Amino acid sequence: MSQKKRFALITGSGRGLGRELAIVFARNGYDIILHGRNKKDLATTKTEIDKEGAVCDLCAADLSTDSGLRKIYRMIRFREIAVFVNNAGAHCPHLGLEEITDGQIDEMITTNLTAPIKLSREIYRQFLKKSAGALININSVCGLEARGLRTIYAASKWGLRGFSESLRLEAAEKGIRIIDVYPTRIRTKPVFREGMSPKAVAQKIFNFFRNTDSSRLMLDERKSAKKQK
Repeated sequence: MSQKKRFALITGSGRGLGRELAIVFARNGYDIILHGRNKKDLATTKTEIDKEGAVCDLCAADLSTDSGLRKIYRMIRFREIAVFVNNAGAHCPHLGLEEITDGQIDEMITTNLTAPIKLSREIYRQFLKKSAGALININSVCGLEARGLRTIYAASKWGLRGFSESLRLEAAEKGIRIIDVYPTRIRTKPVFREGMSPKAVAQKIFNFFRNTDSSRLMLDERKSAKKQK
């Protein structure tokens, strides 16, 4: 296997889609920085990455805290990041606005929007120095469509979309690529009995990143289901 020289930082990569993304990037020539809050999950993912022969560093940190962000900043300071996959996110509680607590609002806005912006800023500074790099934002169909019982979640995802599309205008002439991925339901939890396979979604995202120059990827299992009928 060829020597690895490029790091891909993937947040929320202890399990689910993040884990599968880490594996597919490692399989295709990238060293990996895993991030998550659960050390056991990260260790399990690292075992899979080790099988691919890639260097794999772990960063257990809570993105919703300043101390967690500083921990990631320290880790990336002395590593050359080629790709940042912003995958970590707080899930939607599917509650009416009147039922959502201050804590849930803070968690969704901080984890889904504020933390990705701050982390992207730090990595973007690296990208500018070498006029190269890719930022992949794992958004949601809720970042494109208005839906009931998702007010705060949608606000965070629409905000991420606005940030990403505006940053693309700045990055266009600097050799930096900004990609937005808008999936519908992915089976990232045992309770999700419907939706797309995390492994299949991860491969589609990597193929899109590697084989196209486009900036927006829609992954909608609802359209696939209609075609099968």
